[in-house]
Formats: sequence, C-alpha cells, structure tokens
Amino acid sequence: MDNARLSSLFCSPASAVIATPEMYRAQLWSDEKSYVQRSVEERQRQFAAGRCAARSALSHFGVKPQPLIMNSDGAPVWPSGFVGSISHCARVCAAVVGPSKCHIGMGIDVEELDSFAPEIERWICTATERSHFSQLPKAEWWKIAFSAKEAFYKSYYPIRKLFLDFCDVVIYFEHNEPVNEGTFKIEIDVDRAEPLADNIACFGKWIVTEGLVFTAVTIQPRRNAPLT
Repeated sequence: MDNARLSSLFCSPASAVIATPEMYRAQLWSDEKSYVQRSVEERQRQFAAGRCAARSALSHFGVKPQPLIMNSDGAPVWPSGFVGSISHCARVCAAVVGPSKCHIGMGIDVEELDSFAPEIERWICTATERSHFSQLPKAEWWKIAFSAKEAFYKSYYPIRKLFLDFCDVVIYFEHNEPVNEGTFKIEIDVDRAEPLADNIACFGKWIVTEGLVFTAVTIQPRRNAPLT
C-alpha cells in the first residue's frame, strides 16, 4: 500500500499518508507532548507517527507544520478548513485529511487481520450482517466490518457528537475480483442512533493487502444539496 493508493480510497480531494519509520522517531511539538508523556514507549511512538503523517498529509494542501492537539474526547483538532482522522495498529500508522468545504467528515482505519480474537465476532456483527456475509464469497468479512465501523465512527462522531456501539450500524459489502477490495454501504439503525441528514452522503471503500485491512469513509453533502 502506498500513499496514492490509500488516498484513492477517499473521495477527492483527499491526502492520505502512511507513516515512515522516521516518523515513529520524530520529536513531538511541545503542545503535543503532554498527551503521551506518561504513556508507554510504543504508544508515544505511534502518537508521534500519527501526528507526523497528519502533518505530511496537510502539507499536500499547503498547510505549514503545526502542533495537532486533542479535544477533550481525544479526537485531533484539525486546522481551520480541514477534517481528517488518524489510525494505527502494531504495523502501520496512517492519517488522512481533506478540505472541509468538500468533506463533512473523513474516517480511516487500519487493522491486522491476525490480531482479532474469534470470540469478539458476536459483539461486532448483527444478525443482518451475518446473513449478508454468508451470501458473499469466502472472506474474513466480520473483521473487515470491524474496521469499516471504526472508520465510519471516526467520520460520524465529529458531526453528531454521539458514541456508537458496533451494532448501531449495519455494513453491506460489494467486492471486486479477486475478493480483496471493494466498497461498502453503511446503514444506521434509527432505533439505536441518530442518522445523518438526508442531504448528506456517505461513501465507504476497503482493501485487504499484506495481512492488513484498510477502510475509508468519506461523508459529503449530496450533489447540489446545501450543508446543514
């Protein structure tokens, strides 16, 4: 996976960056250090890599390097005029950003497929999803669904400021041949969570490569529909 391929999972304009080894060793800005100064070394390295990847993504749009602080809920505070998200697992850290005049929300997630414990499947998927997955070609759909829901949550939460459980949304996959990439649709259970406005569209893409699943969600206003 390279930056151009990762960026293509999002609706344009978007800039996604996978952290380089050097980014894990980078020094944090003074305004960022307090968030992880008491954390274990691995958490500090991942935090540094995420911030560096995000700054690199922002530089694509001409944004000068600056500290990326956190809200009280732990989400990054993006520069005015931008939205984005950061994700990391043990092997990879990545960030994506895009202009808020084009995107309402953006979510990225990366997971190692071998890191999932089998018993958590029942906490992640609804009966509707399990039925849907059974009709698809053989793949680790529930693991991809976990990542897709994580990516959706990162794009949804800044809009609604509501926490979601895994079963508050239902994922429907479409795939290409061979079965290692495709798109997904997200339906919010309106009895369990607040839906997005009718004039907002949500797009999801996924790709499995080298034992990793990358998922991307872009939330945008529908064509010719005003933001609300």
